[in-house]
Amino acid sequence: MELILRRYNPWWTEEFEPEGILREKYLEKLSKLRKTKDVIFIVGLRRVGKTTLIYQFIKQLLRDIDAKKIVYFSMDHPRLTKVSILDLLDEFRKIQGLSFKEKIYAFIDEVHLHENFESELKTIYDMGNVKLFASGSASIFLIEKGAFLTGRQRFIELTPFSFNEFLKIRGIKIEQGDEHLYLKYCDEYIKLGGLPEYLKTNDQEYITILIDAIIYKDVAGRHSLTNIGLLRDMVVLLSQGIGGRMSMRKIGRILGISHETVREYINFFVEANLIHLVEKDGKIVGYIMCRVEYGLSAIQKFRIARKGHIISLAMLEQHRRKGLGLNLVQEALQALKDRGCSEIYLEVRVSNLSAVRLYKKLGFKIISTIRGYYRDGEDAYMMGKTL
Repeated sequence: MELILRRYNPWWTEEFEPEGILREKYLEKLSKLRKTKDVIFIVGLRRVGKTTLIYQFIKQLLRDIDAKKIVYFSMDHPRLTKVSILDLLDEFRKIQGLSFKEKIYAFIDEVHLHENFESELKTIYDMGNVKLFASGSASIFLIEKGAFLTGRQRFIELTPFSFNEFLKIRGIKIEQGDEHLYLKYCDEYIKLGGLPEYLKTNDQEYITILIDAIIYKDVAGRHSLTNIGLLRDMVVLLSQGIGGRMSMRKIGRILGISHETVREYINFFVEANLIHLVEKDGKIVGYIMCRVEYGLSAIQKFRIARKGHIISLAMLEQHRRKGLGLNLVQEALQALKDRGCSEIYLEVRVSNLSAVRLYKKLGFKIISTIRGYYRDGEDAYMMGKTL
């Protein structure tokens, strides 16, 4: 174990410089929570940059914390799968010659891969003298497991790069007088997204590998599913429905499976941080997927705004025309407003007249037409409203 820990913690013996652009918003949150006793969970989509953020925060800690009192390890290491977190921390104290009375800072990456991690973290928390930080890709799974730590935990959800971070990682600096370029790069941002590695490489194969990793590890692996092709096909179908509606029965008919199986798989995608759901009488009847972004306003030219983005909305066919979709969007609008958004926007197929009418009823206006937005070549309306 000693060799593994030494390789994970280069700052014990040498200068340490983490990679990537600084995620300043999240580093500020971590800094504020540093002096609390709570266990800090960093959650988010796979490959969104959780490990990089941890290393960046460790670099900050090194300004006033002895390097020998900071330890990092990842539970996805094949030689650590059967090792308890308690034993790893004991080994760390032994390596550094630290007494139990001395406070240490422990960062545990991919903690959700470790069996019974929640009970171990609670034991460590109760024993004291350890400030715990843990990360994982499956946020809902962590929250459910974290019931052992109720009242003792905080969650930080790490999202893909914002528009400003997108500009920074691509080395783009827009000078005064060239504000018109914001529209060009905003269009690129909408198409490319904010996954760090993809923005550096523009390698389409990377996205394929990432989707496969989410399907294999975060969905199939966790739930003992074997039909990987079916999961992949469902992901493709859901992504094609962005901005429109699609019933679970229709998905089932297309894929040749029951709508109950569709519902079960969608729940797994929720767990993997892909979508959010709405339920009626304990049954899932639809979902809405949103995110908070910070960047160029979708409504007012040359203005930076904190904005909400409705990425996808779907409702079971038998529950349409009952006002549920309207209520769902209204709830999303209020939630995004509560999170400090000043505006909201979305993309919708130009042929989806019922969806366009729904959004207009809620005060959305057509901002522009995005040519060839969907994979089948259909155009999309970008619609938006202020909050």
